[in-house]
Amino acid sequence: MWCLPYPTLDRQVREALDRLADKREELERGREVTALAADHHRQREEERQREEKARAARERVEKARASYHDIYEEDRMLCEERDGLAARLKEILVERRAHSGKMQTALREYDPEAANRMATESVGANRRWLEEAF
Repeated sequence: MWCLPYPTLDRQVREALDRLADKREELERGREVTALAADHHRQREEERQREEKARAARERVEKARASYHDIYEEDRMLCEERDGLAARLKEILVERRAHSGKMQTALREYDPEAANRMATESVGANRRWLEEAF
């Protein structure tokens, strides 16, 4: 009376073991699903990071390209300005050479020695000035 008969106890133990096995299988399936979900999440995150790196690289390239084009345009304008200044400088040097000749002619009328010194010194004067200035 104090103990249950063995077949009942045996059946209860089997049922408890079956429930325990079912619970274990359910937990194992849950773990597998969780592992698959975590793996899927990790893959999505890695893909997102790759896409983000690729987007950042494209943005860097596009920014560098735009910067290059801006600088190129500035440089083109500076080259045009430089060429204009060079042309004007050539005109000035030619005009100066002509003035030097006129000054020598005028100076020769009253001081031929000074005119000769001026002629000697004026040879290469523009070249010396250019070398010193630049």
